[in-house]
Amino acid sequence: GHFAVGNALGEARQYEAAAGHLAEARVREPNWAEPSLELGLLLAQAGRDAEAERPLADAVRQNPFHVRARNSLKLVRELQTFETIETEHFVIRYRDGIDEVLAREMPPLLDGMFAAVTGSPDDPGTPYGIDHVPERKTIIELMPSHEWFSVRITGMPRIWTVAAATGPIVAFESPQEGPGFSAGPYDWLRVMRHEFTHTVTLSRSRNRIAHWMTEAAAVQLEDAPRDYQRWTLLTQAWNEGRLFDLRTINTAFVRPERPSDRSLAYAQGQWMYEFILDEWGARAPLEIMDLMAEGQPIGPALERVLGVTGDEFLSRFRGYAREQLVAAGMILPEGTPTVADLLRAAGKEPQRATMADLEALAEEHPGHPDLLDRLVRMKLARRSGSPTEDMIPLLEAYAAARPVDDLPHRMLAKLHLDRGDPESLEAAIPHLEFLDVREVHSAGYAAELTERYAAIGDLENALAKAERTTRIAPFDADYRELAARVALQAKAYDAAERHLRALVDIEPDREIHKRRLEALERVRNR
Repeated sequence: GHFAVGNALGEARQYEAAAGHLAEARVREPNWAEPSLELGLLLAQAGRDAEAERPLADAVRQNPFHVRARNSLKLVRELQTFETIETEHFVIRYRDGIDEVLAREMPPLLDGMFAAVTGSPDDPGTPYGIDHVPERKTIIELMPSHEWFSVRITGMPRIWTVAAATGPIVAFESPQEGPGFSAGPYDWLRVMRHEFTHTVTLSRSRNRIAHWMTEAAAVQLEDAPRDYQRWTLLTQAWNEGRLFDLRTINTAFVRPERPSDRSLAYAQGQWMYEFILDEWGARAPLEIMDLMAEGQPIGPALERVLGVTGDEFLSRFRGYAREQLVAAGMILPEGTPTVADLLRAAGKEPQRATMADLEALAEEHPGHPDLLDRLVRMKLARRSGSPTEDMIPLLEAYAAARPVDDLPHRMLAKLHLDRGDPESLEAAIPHLEFLDVREVHSAGYAAELTERYAAIGDLENALAKAERTTRIAPFDADYRELAARVALQAKAYDAAERHLRALVDIEPDREIHKRRLEALERVRNR
């Protein structure tokens, strides 16, 4: 009985109460490995690694074939050898070696993240802040491989994500390429904002927040626009009547019925959170969290704060969703004929429409997003996916009609960059910005923007984009050299020194990096 209760409380992240029951189960049945294992995993997830070692060691002794127990025991022992950097709000842990390059750059970025996530929504600088500071410092663990990260979270060496929060601990996989790493480079700070938001919302709600709401707040506080993939996912769910209700959205995270259910739950959860912010203000979700902290389920808490039942909330949300999809050009306004309707009215067979047919309709209906989409893709297909100069007006019209699609911006950026003249290179900037702010895994757009801003003498933006390249790919020597060069141009000598020191660690066999550091010191002395 104590084991069952302890397990249930542990899954609900009620760590203190769970630990008591699991400890009692160990006393009552000292030869049973499961209570020892679950207590050890629980203490490890709560950041109490030293306390976790003994029950995990007991679990291995009681059942030496238990893989999770062996993995977790090895992990908590190894973590005791990690280096640490302590700041006002965080304890950063990392294994000595190349990961130090990233670890020593983290403190100032984490401080900015802390202010954004924990700040008050009444402050214009933190409009979505949770207005809450956890009681203890958050432990940030930079894990040296995907296997290490996975064991930290589940006790097993494979997991589908690259970062996770257990409450007081946020662990993430080092953004490196090569064997042992699952994702390669990625914007670790955006991922960290997501996971730290979990830490803060869990703390504010005493770990009782509804699953969809903590995920929704975390996506909201990533502070990045919704990408086209998520817009498409939401549009398909809307068209097929598959949007979740307040019960099924929670189930979709843990027991998805379709391959896309978990992704849809993330996207729809953030959409509903955004709806609450727009309709009831930034304080409303925080008040809901406080009621859940008192033990109220999401339905009654939502009804008490918003003044509507769960069914009324969903009905109003669906109206809000439709308005947003129309504004984004993802669905047509009421009364607007479809492309098929327009073709039939013109006496054409929809499945056999020619480019000339579509071009004629586009002249009559210049802002029709579906028509422009079909025409753009038909022209690109006939040209092996490469745009041509004559497509610029069409691409611009489609970008205006469906402002969330990245396709026209990719094509326009390519056309302007391929031209190569100064005016065209500058014209590529807004399209590259559109793409970069939505990009998580590649530093390519940020690197191109660095060059473009530097070319027009905007060194402030050039330096900001250079920093973004090294945030996404902190171990890439080429991006480090680019960042160091721009920092020197901007006379940001501290930043230049940081990037050159990183290069010394990344490429220790290249003496040129040490000579550059020496040259930088001479410049600073002058």
